[in-house]
Amino acid sequence: MNKLLCVCFPYGNNLDPSGIQIKRLNSGLKGYIETLVLYRGYRNSTVPNENEIQAKQIGLSFLDRLCFYISPALACFFSIDQYLWIVKVYNRIKKMHDVDYIMISSCPFPLQILGLFVKRIKKKYIAQFLDPLVDNTYLKRSFILNIFLKKYERFIVKNADLVILNNYVVYSLFSRRYSEYVDKIVVLPHCTENNLNVIQNGRRSGKVKLIHAGSLYGERKITEINIALKEMKQKLEGKLSDCFEILLIGRIDNSIKEEIKQCNNEDIIRIIPPVSATALYEYYSKVDGFIVVDSLNVDNVFFPSKLCEYFSFNKIIFGFSPKISTTRDLLEESGHFCFGIGESGVFAQTLLNLIKDRYCYDEIFDKMYYKKFLPEVVGQKFVTYLKSLS
Repeated sequence: MNKLLCVCFPYGNNLDPSGIQIKRLNSGLKGYIETLVLYRGYRNSTVPNENEIQAKQIGLSFLDRLCFYISPALACFFSIDQYLWIVKVYNRIKKMHDVDYIMISSCPFPLQILGLFVKRIKKKYIAQFLDPLVDNTYLKRSFILNIFLKKYERFIVKNADLVILNNYVVYSLFSRRYSEYVDKIVVLPHCTENNLNVIQNGRRSGKVKLIHAGSLYGERKITEINIALKEMKQKLEGKLSDCFEILLIGRIDNSIKEEIKQCNNEDIIRIIPPVSATALYEYYSKVDGFIVVDSLNVDNVFFPSKLCEYFSFNKIIFGFSPKISTTRDLLEESGHFCFGIGESGVFAQTLLNLIKDRYCYDEIFDKMYYKKFLPEVVGQKFVTYLKSLS
């Protein structure tokens, strides 16, 4: 049986989406391929298993934080802390003679420099992009830094034996930008957590509740939701807060908190600080549906990993996303709702229908859709890609 080494800097960090995703994928690869994981380790890292190797490094992350403060885009390819870790990792992997494939997972992006060393020891180099680089709309960059990002991304794609993306919006951009390398660019979706679909969803009572999990900041705003709530207040007989509530769980920017206050929606929108996965799933089991919010002003090239978990709970999902969007594609394909700029009125009426009958949308979406994101399903697809390299 072939052996795969996953190099994932934040693996085991229970608060990092990248680390969580690789842990889920790793669980889905059991039985298909022998897997090792090499990771940095954090204070809140889980205790490593037999196939999980922690490579600790002298903590120079404060220099990286300074670099990020100067420019988030610069931090995408320059990191003293990660470069030193790469040297330590290379000294380990060149002794791993039984490893056939080495997958380097981004974020963070500077780790892909390790791909050059992987090629030197004649192993198959797999570059995984959990977030886009050049097309990342959250990275503010100067003209010169943008040139560096483009060159760095091309360097990765050119040197890798396989390039893994997580959605077809980014794949479309890559296939046009790197048409000469399109044969080695593939799509592998995020994984959900195993067995979420068996968590007991009790019969719902009391207020109709929706939940948004994750950070809201920058261009990820809830303006359309606030507008919809204003319209609902005008149409509904009685007080909206008596029958409806939205929970925002995660890090919420102060500007969004201020907007909620200005719209007099503090009695409807409740903000809850980040919680553990166990506590979050407990919230999921008790609400009527979910909300996902993207920036509405630019094409959405991101695959929000929370969507996989939402699908697993088989409740209605309401998305706010632009026309070209991974979120929109997934929600529309699975039979859920997705709204854009200027559609707050439609959203308001959709919610009023839900308040009138909280089960009215329970049968309109595909309840088997979550299975596409089960770790063993994604893992089997990944192994098929690996076999194509042999």
